[in-house]
Amino acid sequence: MPMITLFPNTMHSRTALLIYVMLPMVFTLGIFGYAALNSIEKQVEKQMQTDLELVARAVQMPLSYALEKDRMGSMQQSLESVFAIGRVYSAYVYDSLGKRILNLGLAEPEEQREKMTELAAKGRKRGEYEQIGGRQVYSYFLPLTDTGGQINGLLQLTRKESEFIKNFNTLRIHAALILTVLVALLSGVVLYGHHRAVGVHLNRLTASMTRIAKGDHRHRFKYSGPREIIVLGKTFNHMLNRMNEARKTILAHRRKQDAREPVSHKENVRMRTGGIKAGLLRVRPMNWEPFEHDRRPPSGRFDQRSV
Repeated sequence: MPMITLFPNTMHSRTALLIYVMLPMVFTLGIFGYAALNSIEKQVEKQMQTDLELVARAVQMPLSYALEKDRMGSMQQSLESVFAIGRVYSAYVYDSLGKRILNLGLAEPEEQREKMTELAAKGRKRGEYEQIGGRQVYSYFLPLTDTGGQINGLLQLTRKESEFIKNFNTLRIHAALILTVLVALLSGVVLYGHHRAVGVHLNRLTASMTRIAKGDHRHRFKYSGPREIIVLGKTFNHMLNRMNEARKTILAHRRKQDAREPVSHKENVRMRTGGIKAGLLRVRPMNWEPFEHDRRPPSGRFDQRSV
């Protein structure tokens, strides 16, 4: 089964730290930040809706009284004061039958008498998103009552949905900037802490290895710092000591061997010379007795045969 390489040979420790520590941290921060941002957006949306509701309540009583007395000028004056706050896109007043009797703003809604009559009859405040004049808006409906507590009309205030979206985008930009700054600070802190805690000592160990590789075999690493670095330094120094001992043993063995070589050569020559001499001494002389008759002159041999 092939092994999975988590740290390629060309990867720096700082790069590995960023990939395997900072990226998961950023991913986790992003998830929690996204959840927090959604929660904040809902709160901002709720606050913007509440602002519109507070504006409607501020003019509810004057409008109700002006509607009861049928004073159009007072109603218009009350609606104009709403726009002075700067959070309202348009305002509309309906009677108890759902008929629009007054409107101020940049757009006029379509006739929805049944809907307005139903809202006025129920007497409940209500907020919803809808489209008015080709624009998406948030509308808030508030019943108007006379002095006897009877519902005599309905107030509708709207706020552009683009304002909500604009606030959301601003909030998201701020959140992204905060997250970016936070990630940069965390990365800086982590990298600086890694450098001070581990990087400095690893650099010293690398420098010691380079010095030894260049031939300074007497050099030893002065270990300090975290326990892991100390253990690594002690192990490294112990390895160097064992290597030096092995080197000394090999050199001593070579010197002894070199010192014995001349003597051994002489002994080999002597042994070879002595062996040759001994071989010559062990050679026996030839027995010439059987050939004595052959050593006589030929005439004598002939004379004996003739006799």
